[in-house]
Amino acid sequence: MINNELIKNMALENGFKLKQQPTGEMELNPYVYQFAWALINQALDLAVLKNDCMINQVWFMKGTPVAGLIQTAEANYQAEVVAQNSKIEFGTDDHQTWWAHEVPFYGTVQMECINENGLVEWDIFFSGCWQGPFNSKSEAIKHLEDCIQECRCIQLKPAVIERNEDGSWIHANYAAYRESEFGQVESLSEDQLNQLQNDLFVDIEVVEMLDSFDQAPDGLIVASVSDEMIQSTNPDRSENWFIVAIFDADCGPAVMWAKQRS
Repeated sequence: MINNELIKNMALENGFKLKQQPTGEMELNPYVYQFAWALINQALDLAVLKNDCMINQVWFMKGTPVAGLIQTAEANYQAEVVAQNSKIEFGTDDHQTWWAHEVPFYGTVQMECINENGLVEWDIFFSGCWQGPFNSKSEAIKHLEDCIQECRCIQLKPAVIERNEDGSWIHANYAAYRESEFGQVESLSEDQLNQLQNDLFVDIEVVEMLDSFDQAPDGLIVASVSDEMIQSTNPDRSENWFIVAIFDADCGPAVMWAKQRS
């Protein structure tokens, strides 16, 4: 494997000398490494295959630049690493159809292994559509993991509030995240709430309306609460906070507020 240590040894064997660097250590000047890597990369760009070869069902014909083969090999390796470290568990009864359940953001995910005349491809179904084909199971899993990561990097943002007939409302993205991560739970634990805030890049605060008003009527329910009353529960009366959910809690009407983290 080519690295700076190998470059250093070859340079010394061919007459290069160590020079004292600003840090005081004896080392080759930085431009020696820069030149060596530029030469290596240029050689790879110009090098071509002398014979046909295949990597993970992808054929590279004689005369194809070696750089393309290296890029494919690196991508395959990265997919294998991601698949091995993935916490998503796929199971199968026939080694053709594979299932995973409670996948973050997507719920149940299906994979199909298709073998046609010795050529194997993998397709994966989530988010309402089939995606692929992929040359390996690892590539399909990496694609799924990449999509999950994109979802986690999407910050929860304000949405238009259209309350239901019972006066309640819930942010669609918050609801989807909560169900995919925690299932049908009535309330979130402290650990779950911390995970939600970190994944969605927000701070959450739940305001109980009976504690917000000095003279709240007995038996108050969210259906009888006006929009103005709900907005008045804003934690610091600023535009930094937006509503995530309006609901009836055990202690009466409650509003969940969120504030985006910088």
